[in-house]
Amino acid sequence: MKNFFWVLFIVLFTTTLSAQAPKYKLLTSKDPLIGEWEWVKDPTGSPYSPILETDFIFIRFSPNDTLSVGAIENDADKGLTGHCYFLAYSNGATVFGTLSGCSNPANNGKTFRFIYEVIGDQLVIKVKGEQIYYKRKSQG
Repeated sequence: MKNFFWVLFIVLFTTTLSAQAPKYKLLTSKDPLIGEWEWVKDPTGSPYSPILETDFIFIRFSPNDTLSVGAIENDADKGLTGHCYFLAYSNGATVFGTLSGCSNPANNGKTFRFIYEVIGDQLVIKVKGEQIYYKRKSQG
């Protein structure tokens, strides 16, 4: 009987903890992040850098299991430069992903995480006490 109460306690405790933890899911088509974003140039700051040496000036978040992409440049003629692909997961306040298909293969497999807020057509990424601003170029 004593073991039964311990098992019951452990099950209820872990269930309570998991119910309070934010659930990360793939972005859906209704997520406000979906679409193309471009860094708002700031003379005192820099764009979001999920990994060293790679500043994402352009970010396109895609829904479900479609790969999202971050790039140093998105030129109409040259296409994406300095790019990395990732599946974007979110809990509504934080995004994370694992980079793949990077133009610099050394970045493949690296993970990133950042806090964000979408305010109208503006994406605010919060990293290391800084706020980095992006404007929406197009919606999903």
